[in-house]
Amino acid sequence: MDRKWITENCNFYDYIKHMTTLSTGALVVLITFADKFSTASSDKTFFIWGIILLLTTIFSALVSMVITLSIQRYNDTSSVPKKERDRLALSLLGMWGSFFCSLISISIFTVVNL
Repeated sequence: MDRKWITENCNFYDYIKHMTTLSTGALVVLITFADKFSTASSDKTFFIWGIILLLTTIFSALVSMVITLSIQRYNDTSSVPKKERDRLALSLLGMWGSFFCSLISISIFTVVNL
């Protein structure tokens, strides 16, 4: 196995791990301060969607991690089947899409309740 290939996969795995850490931290902070919001908050729909989307981000990141670990058994990029590359791309798209949507949702909730 090529040493460069192993290093790239480890770096990519760490990148996904950091994304999971960021999402989990944001989720913990939101849930911790959820009871501090006044009951007169106009609409908590965006807040709830933000939490759901952060959970989706974490799930997608975990799927990406599993796929990345399964790809490591191949010798190089060209030997990875297209099906696995497509799965990884789809899970990464889901991870980033849900992360950005959660940020937008929580931002809207903040602006509406200021």
